[in-house]
Amino acid sequence: MIQSRIQAGRANSAIAARRLTRNHNIETNEDELERASAPSCIGISRMFAQDHYRSEPMGRRTMKKLNAIALFAVLFGISNGSALAAGVAETELMRAATELGHQYDSNYAAKDPDGMASVYAADGVLISPAGPIVRGRAALRDYYVKRFASGARGHAIKVLEVHVQGDGGYGINSFSVNVPGPDGSLHEEHGTIVAVYRHDPDGWHMGLVGPSLAPNKN
Repeated sequence: MIQSRIQAGRANSAIAARRLTRNHNIETNEDELERASAPSCIGISRMFAQDHYRSEPMGRRTMKKLNAIALFAVLFGISNGSALAAGVAETELMRAATELGHQYDSNYAAKDPDGMASVYAADGVLISPAGPIVRGRAALRDYYVKRFASGARGHAIKVLEVHVQGDGGYGINSFSVNVPGPDGSLHEEHGTIVAVYRHDPDGWHMGLVGPSLAPNKN
């Protein structure tokens, strides 16, 4: 009985997620949404949206994308029954999120693609700024090899807030990074990252990372 209700809830929330991502023009894979869905996601995503419309102003299109990524993060974070597991303390989640952010930035500075991949869970997912979904450590390693070869450097994450869900949770982070322009000169990009944090048997990892770039003011 419980299992059938969970499955029905996931089906309903997957439909809602597909509608939301279509409305916000976010490219997502429907299989990803099916696997990530769970019944309590819609209320949490609405709470997230309300909080962020009251925060610092940003472009309407960027806000829509960020909210869609947040919904996807919530769906992903409570999949596989994690929402039914014993919860962690918010202080523990904040420590884990801050440490993972430090590891991410340190490996980025060292241009270490293997280190970058190790920050993610074995089946971790990156929704890259350009839109494609990168899944699994092998694919993530290849992504960062190309990223570093392009000249990207100086990545910095600041954890703004975390929210506990079961034995993990998600966080909202600001970030900045220096990337080369068409003429090869570096310029700074900044924005927001929604990240799902998982406590696996071998420690804390990022289960999903969804960055959203702030609009270019130039």
